[in-house]
Amino acid sequence: MRSRSTVLLIAASFCYLSLAPIVNFASVVQVQKPRVAYIALVDVNVKKGQEDDFLEASMQNARASKGEDLNQRFDILQARDDPSRFALVEIYRNANGPADHKETQHYLTWRETVAEMMETPRSASQWETIFPGKASDYRPSAVILERPQGATDLDITHVFVSVKPGQEEEFKKATRENAMQSVKEWGNLRFDVLENVEVPTEFLLIEVYRTAAAAAQHKETKHYLEWRSAVEDMMAKPRSAKKYVSHFPSVPAAWKVAETVY
Repeated sequence: MRSRSTVLLIAASFCYLSLAPIVNFASVVQVQKPRVAYIALVDVNVKKGQEDDFLEASMQNARASKGEDLNQRFDILQARDDPSRFALVEIYRNANGPADHKETQHYLTWRETVAEMMETPRSASQWETIFPGKASDYRPSAVILERPQGATDLDITHVFVSVKPGQEEEFKKATRENAMQSVKEWGNLRFDVLENVEVPTEFLLIEVYRTAAAAAQHKETKHYLEWRSAVEDMMAKPRSAKKYVSHFPSVPAAWKVAETVY
């Protein structure tokens, strides 16, 4: 027969083993910060010779998508150095936006139409906005998004940045300041700063200028030079950039950043 002390020891050990997993589980639970905007960057690689057909189908999808209540932007870009590569930038106000979009007839039609055009499967990454500060700031103020004569040859660059762990907040602070000054440049239309939702050390800068000359002048400004110096030691690896041609929207005013962010 076990003594009272032995019974108490066994009971205490059982309680400890039962509670330990609960305590450990609670210690790793992280509270997810509410997202300001739901932004997807979809990279597409189509088969050679299928570029025009893919573009036509995607333009129809984009036009209809802009009519969705929660959609803010639906940009269609084509790589300058490889016309078979496209980037779709989709921005929604909340989580219902992307889910509702994939239930629409125009999306389902697009998906079926372009399925056989893919050279490789599409890939998508999720991003949060750092600048502008609100999802509504992404909505074009222009009513007309296209013009009959085709797209204006804007200078559009996606800059991919990887910062050292622990440097994220300092990078965001410096880059937000640079963006706030950059959108005031006459030649600038947009300067978006995004953070990767799954990899918070990864950032994307979407820079849209009226001309290549305006983009070059940006790199001579005081705020750019100060930013470059400030973030130099934060880089985990050199920045990389991709240049694009815009197909949708095709009107410069439809790219212009909202005046509320100045």
